[in-house]
Amino acid sequence: MARGRMRAAACAAAAAARVPGGAIGAAPGASSSSSAAAGAAAPWFCHGLDCPRFQTEGSGEGFEIRKYPASKWASTEVKGLSLDKGMSTGFMRLFHYISVRSTPLRPPSPHAPPSLPRMFFYFRLSLRLGVPSAAADHGRRQGENEAEAKIPMAAPVTVRIKPGAGPACEQDFVVSFFVPFADQASPTPATSPDIYIEEREQMDTVYVASYGGWSREDDVISNAKKLADALQKAGKAFDDSEFFYAGYDSPFRILRRHNEVWFRAPSGPAATGRGT
Repeated sequence: MARGRMRAAACAAAAAARVPGGAIGAAPGASSSSSAAAGAAAPWFCHGLDCPRFQTEGSGEGFEIRKYPASKWASTEVKGLSLDKGMSTGFMRLFHYISVRSTPLRPPSPHAPPSLPRMFFYFRLSLRLGVPSAAADHGRRQGENEAEAKIPMAAPVTVRIKPGAGPACEQDFVVSFFVPFADQASPTPATSPDIYIEEREQMDTVYVASYGGWSREDDVISNAKKLADALQKAGKAFDDSEFFYAGYDSPFRILRRHNEVWFRAPSGPAATGRGT
C-alpha cells in the first residue's frame, strides 16, 4: 500500500514537472495510398466492414496525412502498465457491449492476458454471432446495451495511448469500436458505466504510418517511434502527449494485414467526453 502511494506521488510529481510540447512524429513501413472520402468506397483494409472515411491530404517519407470527419465511437478507459493488458480489458468490455452470447468470453489462461492478435480473434468471432431467435435466445445473455441486441462489428479497433509520467506509472488507454454508419446518428447506449459514446471532433491533420504483420505491444511502440522520427525529420509539429494504434485484422488473416499508428497535429481536442 505504501509502495503504491509512493509510486502515485512520484508519477504526480513527474507529470507536474513535465513540460508540455508539440513533438514531431513519422511512420514505419509503407503508408497506405488509399483515400476514402465520406460516401466513397472504403479502403481495401476495411475488408467489407464499416470504417471511418477519410481524405488523404498528402504524404511524406514514411507517413500519410489524413483528414477525418467527426464521428462517434463506443469507448472505454483502462489504466495499466501494459498495452496488451489494457487492450485485453477494454476489448472485452466493448465485445460484451455489441455481442449476444451464452456465457462471458474469457481469456484462455487466467495467468496470461491475451495479446493484441488474440483480441482480434474475438473481433472476427463477433461477426459470426447472429441475433438468435426467441427459442434459441433462451438462457443467452444479450448485448450489454439498452436495446439488448447485437451491434454489428466495424473497423478499426483503436487504442488511444497516453503515456504515464514515468517508467513505473500507469498509462491511460482508451479502447474504441467505431460505431456503424447506420447507428452514427443515434448510437445505442451501453448499460455498463464503463462504456460511453465518444464524439470525436473532426481531425484535420492526422499523421499515419502503416505496417503489416501481427502487431504486439513492442511493434506498436517501435512503429510509433519511427513515425515520430520521420515527422521530426520532415519538420512536422505534432501532439506527442498521446498517440493512437488502429488494428483492422483477425489473427487468422495471413496476407495483406494492416496496422496503423497515428499522431495528430496540435490543433485542439479530438473528442468530447471522458476520452479527452
